[in-house]
Amino acid sequence: MVAAANITSLEDDSTERNTDHEEEETSGDEEEVEKEDEDEEEERSLPGDPDEEVSTATRAKQLAERLKAKARKVLRDLGRILAISLLALAGITLPSAFSAIYFLLFIGMCTWWACHLPISHLGFNALCVMVGFFTAGHMVCLYLYQSMLAQALFPPHSLWARLFGLKDIIIPGNCSSAFDLNLNADHDWPVYVNPGILFLLYITVATVLKTGCHGTPNQVSATSSSLVPTRKKTVGIECLDRFVIVWSIMYHSWLTFVLLLWACLIWILRARRHAATLCSPFILLYGLALCCLQYVWAMELQPELPTTVGTMSLRQLGLDRAQYPCLRLGAKGAGNESVLKVLGGMVMSSYAKYWIYVCGGMFIMVSFAGKLVGYKIIYMLLFLLCLCLYQVYYSLWRRLLKLFWWLVVAYTMLVLISIYTYQFEDFPGYWRNFTGFTEEQLAAIGLETFALSELFSSILIPGFFLLACILQLHYFHKPFMRITDLEHPIGSNVGMNVEEEDQVTNTDEESEDEGEKQHLTERDHSLPLCLFIHPLFPCSGELMPSKWGLVMDRLLVLSRRFSDILTKVQVFLWRLLELHILKMVAFFSVWVSLEEPSVMNLVLVVLWSLAMPYGRFRPMASCLSTVWVCVIIVCKMLYQLSVVNPVEYSSNCSLPLTNETNLMPEEMVNSSLYKEPVDPARWFGIRKDATVLGYSKNHLIVLMLLVFEATVYRHQAHHYRQLQRSPPTIRALFPGATRDTLDQGLIPCFKYLLNYSFYKFGLEICFLMTVNVIGQRMNFLVIIHGCWLVAIMVRRRRAAIARIWPRYCLFLSIFMIYQYLLCVGIPPALCIDYPWRWNTPVLINSALIKWIHLPDFYTVPNSKNLIADFVLLMCAAQQWKVFECEHTEDWMVAAGENTDHPEPMEGRLFNPAPNFINCRSYLDMAKILVFRHLFWFVLSVVFITGATRISVFGLGYLLACFFFLLFGTKLLVKSSRTRLALWDCLIIYNVAVIVSKNMLSILACVFVFEMQKGFCWVIQLFSLVCTVKGYYDPVSDKTCSLPIEEAGIIWDSICFLCLLLQRRVFLSYYFLHVTAELQASAKQSSRKKKWHQPWLDHAKVLHSGEYYLFESDTEDEEESEEQKPQKQTASQVRHTTDSQNTGDVQYNDKLIQIDGCDFPFSLCRQFFIEELEQSREFYNSQSRLLKLLFAMYNLLAANSELVCYFIIVLNNVVSASVISLVLPILVFLWAMLAVPRPTKRFWMTAIVYTEVMVLVKYLFQFGFFPWNSVYEMTLNEDKPFFPPRILGLEKTDNYIRYDLLQLLALFFHRSLLMRYGLWDHEGPLEEQSPSPESCKDEGKARDEDRGRKEEEEEGDGRVSSTSTLENLEITELDQLEKVSVYRPAQGFFRGILHAEYRTATDVYAFMFLTDVIDFIIIVFGFWAFGKHSAAADIASTLSEDQVPEAFLVMLLIQFSTMIIDRALYLRKAVLGKLIFQVILVFGIHLWMFFILPAVTERKFNQNFVAQLWYFVKCIYFGLSAYQIRCGYPTRILGNFLTKKYNHLNLFLFQGFRLVPFLVELRAVMDWVWTDTTLSLSNWMCVEDIYANIFIIKCSRETEKKYPQPKGQKKKKIVKYGMGGLIIFFLICIIWFPLLFISLVRSVVGVVNHPIDVTVTVKLGGYESLFTMSVQQQSIQPFTEAEYDQLTKKFGDNAVPMQFITLYSYEDIVTAMIEGSSGSVWRISPPSRQEVIKELLGSPVDLTLPCVGFLSGRVLMSIQVFCVLVTYSCILQMVSCLFPRHVPSMFPNYIRAPNGAEAKPVTQLYKDGYLNITLSLMSDRSLNGSGNQEWWDIAIAGCAPSSCGVLPMVIFNDKVSPPSLGFLAGYGIMGLYVSVVLVIGKFVRGFFSEISHSIMFEELPCVDRILKLCTDIFLVRETGELELEEELYSKLIFLYRSPETMIKWTRDMHSRDQDRH
Repeated sequence: MVAAANITSLEDDSTERNTDHEEEETSGDEEEVEKEDEDEEEERSLPGDPDEEVSTATRAKQLAERLKAKARKVLRDLGRILAISLLALAGITLPSAFSAIYFLLFIGMCTWWACHLPISHLGFNALCVMVGFFTAGHMVCLYLYQSMLAQALFPPHSLWARLFGLKDIIIPGNCSSAFDLNLNADHDWPVYVNPGILFLLYITVATVLKTGCHGTPNQVSATSSSLVPTRKKTVGIECLDRFVIVWSIMYHSWLTFVLLLWACLIWILRARRHAATLCSPFILLYGLALCCLQYVWAMELQPELPTTVGTMSLRQLGLDRAQYPCLRLGAKGAGNESVLKVLGGMVMSSYAKYWIYVCGGMFIMVSFAGKLVGYKIIYMLLFLLCLCLYQVYYSLWRRLLKLFWWLVVAYTMLVLISIYTYQFEDFPGYWRNFTGFTEEQLAAIGLETFALSELFSSILIPGFFLLACILQLHYFHKPFMRITDLEHPIGSNVGMNVEEEDQVTNTDEESEDEGEKQHLTERDHSLPLCLFIHPLFPCSGELMPSKWGLVMDRLLVLSRRFSDILTKVQVFLWRLLELHILKMVAFFSVWVSLEEPSVMNLVLVVLWSLAMPYGRFRPMASCLSTVWVCVIIVCKMLYQLSVVNPVEYSSNCSLPLTNETNLMPEEMVNSSLYKEPVDPARWFGIRKDATVLGYSKNHLIVLMLLVFEATVYRHQAHHYRQLQRSPPTIRALFPGATRDTLDQGLIPCFKYLLNYSFYKFGLEICFLMTVNVIGQRMNFLVIIHGCWLVAIMVRRRRAAIARIWPRYCLFLSIFMIYQYLLCVGIPPALCIDYPWRWNTPVLINSALIKWIHLPDFYTVPNSKNLIADFVLLMCAAQQWKVFECEHTEDWMVAAGENTDHPEPMEGRLFNPAPNFINCRSYLDMAKILVFRHLFWFVLSVVFITGATRISVFGLGYLLACFFFLLFGTKLLVKSSRTRLALWDCLIIYNVAVIVSKNMLSILACVFVFEMQKGFCWVIQLFSLVCTVKGYYDPVSDKTCSLPIEEAGIIWDSICFLCLLLQRRVFLSYYFLHVTAELQASAKQSSRKKKWHQPWLDHAKVLHSGEYYLFESDTEDEEESEEQKPQKQTASQVRHTTDSQNTGDVQYNDKLIQIDGCDFPFSLCRQFFIEELEQSREFYNSQSRLLKLLFAMYNLLAANSELVCYFIIVLNNVVSASVISLVLPILVFLWAMLAVPRPTKRFWMTAIVYTEVMVLVKYLFQFGFFPWNSVYEMTLNEDKPFFPPRILGLEKTDNYIRYDLLQLLALFFHRSLLMRYGLWDHEGPLEEQSPSPESCKDEGKARDEDRGRKEEEEEGDGRVSSTSTLENLEITELDQLEKVSVYRPAQGFFRGILHAEYRTATDVYAFMFLTDVIDFIIIVFGFWAFGKHSAAADIASTLSEDQVPEAFLVMLLIQFSTMIIDRALYLRKAVLGKLIFQVILVFGIHLWMFFILPAVTERKFNQNFVAQLWYFVKCIYFGLSAYQIRCGYPTRILGNFLTKKYNHLNLFLFQGFRLVPFLVELRAVMDWVWTDTTLSLSNWMCVEDIYANIFIIKCSRETEKKYPQPKGQKKKKIVKYGMGGLIIFFLICIIWFPLLFISLVRSVVGVVNHPIDVTVTVKLGGYESLFTMSVQQQSIQPFTEAEYDQLTKKFGDNAVPMQFITLYSYEDIVTAMIEGSSGSVWRISPPSRQEVIKELLGSPVDLTLPCVGFLSGRVLMSIQVFCVLVTYSCILQMVSCLFPRHVPSMFPNYIRAPNGAEAKPVTQLYKDGYLNITLSLMSDRSLNGSGNQEWWDIAIAGCAPSSCGVLPMVIFNDKVSPPSLGFLAGYGIMGLYVSVVLVIGKFVRGFFSEISHSIMFEELPCVDRILKLCTDIFLVRETGELELEEELYSKLIFLYRSPETMIKWTRDMHSRDQDRH
């Protein structure tokens, strides 16, 4: 249609072309014209002539003009397309005589264009003018017909109206409503759409004419090539035939049947192309005739048109009127050549190689679409024969393939003609008479009468299948045969390049890029770039490429790269399929067979079970499987025919007698032998099914996989022949990845593992598959697998295993077939049950039958579990092949050796594996993780395996884990044979556990109920729970619970995997580097840093000094030579230890180890070590994240001791038991107090105790202990002192999690100590001088060092400086210790109190900080330390004058410890601190873990506040121990906050002074516990002076740090920053009460609804007249609707609305007060007369008080309001019983403020309060007891239904929340008085009386005064008390003498100037 719209430009083109061009074929014209145009453009753009060069602006202008012309042309073409489309729509929307003009014009134009006849521009415009005039007239006729006159002349149902399509869209009205327009809704939708389409057609035609006038007649279209239809005969023939078939199927009739026959005849002819060319005009004319006939019958002329011709109905000819004729006509008229061209192009663009897959899919679709009938089975039979022949005999298949396609085409034509003709009325009878079949039999064949939709699906699919087969036969067969010829393959350079690139071992990316660039360059030279660029941007021929040329060049490069990547991926996928397609076929075939065990599937199982281990039979198995699967599919399809009725031959087995079988009645009902009739075919694998495709889907997939397998192998053979080389000997995914490339990086390593992972680890994978089979089944048969596993594992050596492996594979094959035979069983149609179901003395139940895996009709064996057996068989078969290949040279070169020699280095001079210890790449990092740290990970897995399964087997895992943890490091450096022997013992134990659990499964799965009754302890001891589904549902009772979560072999399998991996690590060459590194570390640590440098002479040693020799020098060491040498301080010892820990963990620059020898780094710089340099470069090149991870690991390793302490404390916090309490106490009282560090004895104690604790916990987890029963655990769930719980022996799920973490941390720290030589070293490290001996002469060096040490102790000055007296005392103490029983304890405490190496350390500030944090925790979490104070608040508790005992005790204890700690600190009493530490550690642990749970009745591990307090206290214990170990400082000078003079210390010090009583308490305590001559007042004076001087010193330091030049004004940032903040603060303080009171009630205020409303009316001092109360049920909150109604009521008045808007609907309630008084009027007759008398005596108006009480939720408010009542009214009320009217009595709008008084809302009253009716009611019927009187109030003029209620609307002010009530309660004035004035007084103190303190605060330099104060502290500490008095007097005199103060506080510069 696009080309039809643009045919007008053909004449224009002819003006510029020659006449002979017009007569030639269109395709040739187009090519020549385009070529000429390009040549002309190239000639114009050649830069040869300088005169013809065009500027850039001119080119841009030309480009813009071209774009503009192109856009104009596109718009014009779109307009023409739209016009022709609307012309077609106008013709078919409503068929009529008028619309026929449009239809004929459209068909005529399309036919004219199809005949390749052009239309001139003038002719097209003339046609548009005629169409426009006719359309206008048509619309005028339709418009005029809507009038009454026209419809009267030509009624709607008359012939003329129907012929011309005149419809009464508007129903005419009568004369009275002549102008009313009534739409007639009885017509169909095309009637209403038709006028709109006509209008659009008219507008479009007019627009086209208007825009077409602007174009010149000679204008040539730039896209002329698209205007002339190309004669692509091939596409036209195929698409013409397809369109004709679709037409004939969609519109079933004899006339369209002619088209179907015509198409089939064309395809049968040999010269079909010539025949189609000759027939196409006649087909066109025939189609036009059909369209015209259908158009006539589409008109609304049913009464006039005939319906039959003779006896035949015209409906069979297709001549009838559809409901919507426009849809039918549109479908027929759309088949023009443009659609054919698109469809033909799509078909022809399909690649011939893949079209055969489309045909195969169409085969399946034809065979299984819809109902299964006979002709579809023949289709499938043909398809299966083709596939079988393809699989079995490829060359014969190629020779017969063309014959096969002819047979399929002929058969499909026969099917189409048969089904099509059968749909006519008389043909079913003809078929019955001809064949003699009934209708049912014909329907089974496929001949039946269909509805139109069913006919469409029944014929369309075979029709399309016919087209697909014809296309394959005539167009794609020859190229397909050519590309699939294995003898003469077509060469492919691309494939060769890709394959050659894969063969290269070391691929260089740069060379690949250069090759790509060279290839692209050649391609660019062979193919001009101009051909890829749009015609709008022609080639200019310039030397420099244009912008678009560069873009296209880049696109070509990218497309080339993408194509190369795609080709590589394709080659990789084919190679992957080549390697694994056979495994996929075998696996899926067996899986399908196991899904449906039957005799027919047994053949597949037998074939593949034998073919997997014996590879020579695999091709035969594939062929036989293909044939057999085809037989199965055909049998299944035949069985689905309706002629097959299984009911006729099914067997009904009778139920046996009770004494003949051991089946229970319910088992007999569910047995497949008795529950329903038995179909004999089911045993063979055939049954009836609803959907044939779903039933046969699995076998179809198997067949497709088998065929695909053959395709893969043949494709690869074709591929290798294309490359002209033989297939590789070793087929791998990445041929370039070999053993030589393994160590080049992560990616080469990954490729190598993908290639040869099974080659290297196949044996381990087979073992794992065996364990998987055992875990999946857990029955009798898998015990045999376990025995084979044990038999193979005990051989240990790979060669021995390889000798028995063929027998093992044979066993697996036979065993697989045997198990499948058990699943198939005997035929159930025999109605014979199995012998084990007979009634015999030996009772065999169903569970035992299932466990033994016997065939049975009730407990059918689960065949799906055999898939694990087949996977094991596949792995074993592959491993057999590995055993054969690993001894060949090719495999040894490509994949490496597969040896397991215990001593890999025997017979080798060097290690073939490169050294990875120095970590030069990411692969080295991965190797370190695997070969160094996998051992510890495996031991963790062993620990978890034993801990998660509570059984006697798990205990063995734990013991083994503890053994290897204790001796693991020594084990790693021992000989390989010893290491493997021990490790193999653990593996054998693991396998034995797995086999034992499998054997015990008979007790767990078969006899579990008997075991529960009498042998529950056996269940708990071995964790006997059946893990296989189908036996029973585990049920636990109170007496014997089943350990469901502790059964199974999952963790045993994981442990088995890890153990096998670690064994392979032990046997690898890489592990030798780890062993060498561990041996070197042990050797280095044993030397204690003795450096041996045999190749250096004396001169080089003297000149080898470096900066690191001065790193430990400090100013303290700068002493005179006459002084005695000092002892090494404890800090130096600690620093040495930490530097060793940190420096060795990090990359130590000072020490480098080479082959067991250690050298200083300064010497190593002279010798370039490549590995270390590469390692350093690798670490430096890492990202920041990775460096951060390394730093965190180094930090962890350097502080591993603290990590151990932390985990021990954490374990105690979580466990909270006696058994876990021991280690924290040992940490605080032993480890942290040890000098200089904890000894080996402590760490071994911690390790052994943790292991013993784990074992004890594990033993008490068994369920046979009475306290571990479910009943006891539930009964004592929340009791903290449940004995197993408090002892730590409770049975829990996570009982051992933190113990494992604690063990790992302890062993990690132990490994670090052993690495650095600190494990066996008890005392401090001593420096040794270097020895000139070599590394190998250690004994000689040790002797020489011992002699040298004795000489150095005399003269070097590094020995201890103990005096003779001290030596004598130590000697006496040693003699006493020898005879003392408590010698170890005495020696430990003597070492603490009289440490040889000690440095004074002051950590009191940190201890004080931890105490403060604990104090805060107690204050804010005190509820955690009491029994019934969990929900209390400390503020509310104290406000009630109640002090909780727990809170008081904790506060006093905490405060007392702080006081005592301060006293000990001041007295420097180390012994007292030690005693206090011991008492505190025991006391705190006793309190937290025993007393506190008893008080609170909550477990400690559930009390988070107590846990937090304890954890902070543990930090205090650590700091306290560190203080004891290091000793108190000699001098305690001032506050710790005054050590530095900066802003932070200043602010903290000021905050310290602001705390009430803290400064005074500290000063008094310091005075009490410090030796001094000063009185308390003098002491306080010195402290105050020192504090003020410190503050001044901080100010002066700030002035020095930020100096201000002279005469410079303050900066604005300072003024506005500081001054602005002060102004803002002062303004906030001034307006704080108003803002607070306003916001606290409006923003955060809470609603205060009343809960009780009481109304009382009194008369003077007499009894109340009316009293009534209502509670919450009568107080209703306001709704939004009521609030809107209230605002609407007062919306016109501003004053009420101002009040109402202050409240939301949540703040308002309505109190519904009853009108009758709640109490009787109890007034005595005298009082009543007195009232009347008083009223008569004072005839004036009185005030009637009405008092209402409102009780709110938050506050209490009293409401009082007064009402003026006249005297006469009251008199009438009192004296009469009838109602009286009282005006303005009841206020119904009340405001309830926060204060004590509530008032009526006067803003809401305009004419006063509500009028009421007051009545005195009486009742005399109460048993004659007298007259009862009460008052009744009602609203005057109320409705009768609501008179008994007095509604009172109450506006409640919001109140402040309780949290802010302490401030809001003061009110605005209270806040001003109590807050603002106090703060103002405080602020005034800063801004007033400054002049009085100038003398003492504006001191220029306070250094001398500060030094004087420090001297006072110093002499006091040294005991020079006389000097303290003198210095104090000097300080006092200084402050008394201003002149001296001025001299002392002068600046240093001014002082020097005065001196000069």
